[in-house]
Amino acid sequence: MEDNNENNNNLNNSSLFNDYIPGHFIIIKFDKTYMAIELISYLIIILIAIVAFLYGTNSAFNDPIADIKNNFLTGQLICIGITILVAILVSCLTRSSKENLITYLRIITIASIVISIIFVFIKINFNSKYNENTFEQYYNQYEKQNDLKEERANLNINISGLGIVDSKTAYIEQNKNSYTNFTIKSSLYIVLQILIGLIIFYLSHRLSSMEKIKNNVSKDDDILFDNETNVKY
Repeated sequence: MEDNNENNNNLNNSSLFNDYIPGHFIIIKFDKTYMAIELISYLIIILIAIVAFLYGTNSAFNDPIADIKNNFLTGQLICIGITILVAILVSCLTRSSKENLITYLRIITIASIVISIIFVFIKINFNSKYNENTFEQYYNQYEKQNDLKEERANLNINISGLGIVDSKTAYIEQNKNSYTNFTIKSSLYIVLQILIGLIIFYLSHRLSSMEKIKNNVSKDDDILFDNETNVKY
């Protein structure tokens, strides 16, 4: 009687094992935690991405590269959304096969990192292409054609205070400030894309680790069961 009570206490106090009683397994539950981490992380990333996209989208001046910047940011936002959507679908559709789920998650991780690298190279190309000299050329080509041949005084507020600058300088400064805002947004999206990859990698690593633990418990239990059945009394 005392032995039975002792075995019951061991069963109740164990989180992963069952005192190696043959034929009994403690189920390792991790799906709920996995899904909670996944959904909460993705929701936060999506909210940050949307707020960043909407903030300061409308330009207060004639921005010559507004469409290029908007298309680039839109492409980044779409890639973030697609990556998250694919990860969620894979998690839901392949939960019954943890090996396939782990494989697919690792593929998505690699794809997310590759996408981030591609956007980094595109952004580096933009940085070399759009600079102060380029904005000055835009001014000469477009702004002067729009009845701005006469120099007009413009107010310019900067770190040094309130100053009076000509229309050309004001135009260049506006373009530089707008491009800086674009750089901040695009860099944030690249960070978010990398973060998605890291989260997916963590989830796949978590699943892999838990599967190894469960397999080890199963093997140990099978060995002990086999030993007990072959004991000669």
